[in-house]
Amino acid sequence: VHCGALARGDRAATRQRERALHLLGFAELQRDFWLRPDNIEADIAAIRARLHALGLEVQAVVCGCTSLDAATEAAVDALWDGVALNQGYRATQERLQHWLDGAARLPIDQAARASFFLGGAAIRQLVYDPLLPEPMVDAPLRQSFIDSVHAFDAAGRAIWTRFYDTLPAPDAASRKARLRVA
Repeated sequence: VHCGALARGDRAATRQRERALHLLGFAELQRDFWLRPDNIEADIAAIRARLHALGLEVQAVVCGCTSLDAATEAAVDALWDGVALNQGYRATQERLQHWLDGAARLPIDQAARASFFLGGAAIRQLVYDPLLPEPMVDAPLRQSFIDSVHAFDAAGRAIWTRFYDTLPAPDAASRKARLRVA
């Protein structure tokens, strides 16, 4: 994606553009020139449509890139740290599982709060994962991480359902009275 012709003075537009690019795993090779491996959509038109839906301006040039020279290939390979991504998958998966193993011993309100924050961090990691292909990352490890996030989400939903069940039912008369006073 080449963004050189796009205005940089509008900070909100620049933030939205960069967010769209990061959400799809693009990294900036050179100023205003963003790349990612070709493994998330069937063709460039589909990537272009996803980027536009996420907020990339239609004036950006979205195209395929092939036959890079060796120095540029090396620079592209250095844009993502596959080892760190793999370590992140493993660490988060272990953190989620460790927490789940002890969650039943927590008071329900503490479990609900902790599951909200821990799950939110894991979902954020998943949403911003660049979804790199092998051999850049360990794809089975990433899939195991994704599966653990789904399992944690299901457990978190069950915890929150139990938490809501512990709350007293609202009294309609007192609720109406509070609404009139305010």
